[in-house]
Amino acid sequence: MTNTNPLVSIVTLTWNTTPVTCEFLHSLNRENTYKNVEVIVVDNGSKEDPTATFKEIYPDVKVILNGKNLGF
Repeated sequence: MTNTNPLVSIVTLTWNTTPVTCEFLHSLNRENTYKNVEVIVVDNGSKEDPTATFKEIYPDVKVILNGKNLGF
């Protein structure tokens, strides 16, 4: 059986705002009913790597780590 629902990518940017991004991920867990979705968090050079924290909340999240703050 093929999936007729197109893949939706949700991309968000973070920089030293792990708690805010965690609340966003919690909200997605509570509110999202669409099944074919990928969540990508781009970390813009935060002081600490937030990957483990994000994956605790949203295990399928893809995290891209920039080595420095590249701006918006």
